[in-house]
Amino acid sequence: VQQMAGSHFSDNGSQEPVPVNLIALYVSIMSSALVSQDPQFMLSTHDAQQRAAVKACEDWLNEEVKKQYLCDTLQRVVIDALFSVGILKVSLADPGHAARHNWMLSAGQPLAERIDLDDFVYDLYAHSFAECTFIGHRYRVPKVVAEDMYRAEFDADFTPDYNPDGDYKINLVGRDTGASEEFEDHVTLYEIWLPAHNVVVTMRDYPPDGENDGRSQKTVLRVQKWIGPACGPYHFLGFTWIPGSARPKGPIMDLYDMHRSVNRSYVKMMDDNDNWKRIGVVPSSGDSDGKKFMNARNGEWITHDRPDDIKEVESRGVSPSVLQFAMHLKETFSWLAGNLDIVGGLAPQSRTASQDKMLNENSSRMVGDKQQAVVKFTSKIGEALLWYYWHHPQKVMESPIYAPGVPSVGTVRKVYPARTMDRFGRKPTLRREGKVPDIQVDPYSLSHSTPQQRLAFLNQFVSQTMPALPIMGQQGVVMDWNKYLDLNARYGNQPDLNELFTTQQPLEQGAGGDGGGEAPGMPQNTSREYIRRSLGGDSQAAKANDMSRMAARGAGRGGRL
Repeated sequence: VQQMAGSHFSDNGSQEPVPVNLIALYVSIMSSALVSQDPQFMLSTHDAQQRAAVKACEDWLNEEVKKQYLCDTLQRVVIDALFSVGILKVSLADPGHAARHNWMLSAGQPLAERIDLDDFVYDLYAHSFAECTFIGHRYRVPKVVAEDMYRAEFDADFTPDYNPDGDYKINLVGRDTGASEEFEDHVTLYEIWLPAHNVVVTMRDYPPDGENDGRSQKTVLRVQKWIGPACGPYHFLGFTWIPGSARPKGPIMDLYDMHRSVNRSYVKMMDDNDNWKRIGVVPSSGDSDGKKFMNARNGEWITHDRPDDIKEVESRGVSPSVLQFAMHLKETFSWLAGNLDIVGGLAPQSRTASQDKMLNENSSRMVGDKQQAVVKFTSKIGEALLWYYWHHPQKVMESPIYAPGVPSVGTVRKVYPARTMDRFGRKPTLRREGKVPDIQVDPYSLSHSTPQQRLAFLNQFVSQTMPALPIMGQQGVVMDWNKYLDLNARYGNQPDLNELFTTQQPLEQGAGGDGGGEAPGMPQNTSREYIRRSLGGDSQAAKANDMSRMAARGAGRGGRL
């Protein structure tokens, strides 16, 4: 993380220069490729009687995840998983959670929050998180809120710079060492889930002192039954699971050494470049002639008895072998990262568009396993949030529905909580009764779709649908060409496009031309000629080789010291 932050982020960032921050580049490209916008969920069920209620739950869930800014939370969790493991907790918010989020949410509302690995605790003897006898995390609560929640008095504590094992906490990278003063007093609490007993234990964490052998003391404040889905509050995102270990390995762990070696090579070349200089050397006997040469202006003629004795000597500059090795390391880093240049669209990798397309598909396969892991993880988050929305005792889920083909005519579908009765003592048509029905939760739209991508999909869909338009017309389905032109102008960012077309009375069949239905002047037989041109750029490997050859040629000119 210090390498990603670099040497200019803070005093606790990298203690050495990071001129080529490959880790930051990898995180930027991969995080945007995995999550770039709020997920949308599609809910489906085989129970025909529940489909109307499930559809209303789908609309409700998609609106709630926007209010929770779930996209921002998922992006942070994905970045954590690239380094080690991503942890997200879904539970009901208590006043402590509401205070930590500056009262932007109410107590009793479902909350999806990220848990930092520094604050995470679990059973280290378990082989997987499903086998853990306890899982929990540490968090900070304002002192006045904690005293009001637990009806007790607490002494304010501070956030230490070190973990109990002695290593620095990760948030120290962005702040000064020893800065313990806070705006208001806080206390440290632990929340521990015991799966076998289905309870959540809240404990007070007292900082270590001299009487406890350097160990912190904990006091139980509350024991309550777990309210939520059977999977528990904690969800984990990992990309490389290690046999026999509950915690996965982050991809950056395999890229770290390569990143460090690349930067050491570039720092060495930068130092060599700073120390490079070119000087003129004359014999000691020709001191006066040497001064004439040194003081002469550009283009000036001077007299010299022995001009052949004047030589230019270069001090050692950038080594071609170091440059070539650094380029090789960058290519290897990109290869280990899943062909990062192609995934990030940094540069063409081949001389033809077709070859670039094949490379892009192969890179997509290498990123595909991470995308599948993120989709599966997001699906579990959607299921957990849906559990709380389904069992909410007061919320009435509202979903607008419209008449087919008439978007201006519609109504609002309402799904009421269980045991709800109207004023006449009758049950509403749609109620959320019993446990959550068998619902499949499929997240989509995690990756951002640009207007150009939407336009390409729209045009491709229309071209594929054109042959079926006569059959669709027989069934009363017609295409709104005005809307199609409007979407082209909107997605293509060409507002003047609509001015190219106007509306008039439709022409009668056979009107104009030669009396037939064909356009005037069109030949009976036409032919087309396709000319394929390759305009792809040079690959990074070719550019690196050219640069190495140029450096080698430059090193052969002049003398060397």
